[in-house]
Amino acid sequence: MKRGKKTLLVGEHDTRLWPVLHHYVDEARSREDYSDVDKVGCVETLRRRGHEYVSIFMDMDKRKVISVAEGKDHEVLDDFKQIY
Repeated sequence: MKRGKKTLLVGEHDTRLWPVLHHYVDEARSREDYSDVDKVGCVETLRRRGHEYVSIFMDMDKRKVISVAEGKDHEVLDDFKQIY
């Protein structure tokens, strides 16, 4: 679903929705604890036609997504290692 259709669905403009969404996502992520993660997997997939890739990092034991980042190069992996 495109941003515009979501906006119509909830009756608010997207410039008002995105800050709220980012606030709650950041708050939830700050409460996550990854200290018990032993195995991390990474999947790279196309976001849309062309060469826009997304890297998805997951806990292989719990089968839970840890992080999603745009791109698929070594910088994405370096950023993940620094954050987690």
